[in-house]
Amino acid sequence: MEDEIISKLRLTLGKPITEECQVVYIMVEMRKLLDRTQKGYPLLRFYCNWVVHIDIDKISAAREILEKISEEHKNGKFADTELEFIKFDHLRVQISQFLNDFDLPKDLAISEEKWRKFKIILANVLVDCPLKIKVEPIEEFVFKKAILSEDSDDVDWEIKFPNDPMRYGGSLTDSTPLVAKILGEKKN
Repeated sequence: MEDEIISKLRLTLGKPITEECQVVYIMVEMRKLLDRTQKGYPLLRFYCNWVVHIDIDKISAAREILEKISEEHKNGKFADTELEFIKFDHLRVQISQFLNDFDLPKDLAISEEKWRKFKIILANVLVDCPLKIKVEPIEEFVFKKAILSEDSDDVDWEIKFPNDPMRYGGSLTDSTPLVAKILGEKKN
């Protein structure tokens, strides 16, 4: 069965990824392979779960990252940790390791253009699928359709604090993204 999953992934990864259904399929097949082989990749598993649920509250793999984001917000900062999470930097590392370990085509993780397309589609799959975090003080994290931009590389995300949701927007691909606080007073 593992060989069949690997063959399916190899075939799919060998084609240009342009549709949401391809991204979801890749993530589902990766999850199947992780389950069958009992390999690690906790953050990859977390994202594989996230793409197939309308909301998710089991965040153990992402907890450390989300706690760091929460701490930065408590201190009134907007920092690299949040941008790395938004831009899927940590996920890219685990996908690269996964592809290498299963001897699958590595272009998705190596090619900047292929990764850019993949993460934009992935963000759109995750739009309005909230993470019910409960990592004080953050209650929820959710990607949203960009409201200030028509650019396909742009995405909004909302971090809900008790009685104070904050919505941010920025680029998924710009190395120095403009990140604007859409709900609230200041820009970062």
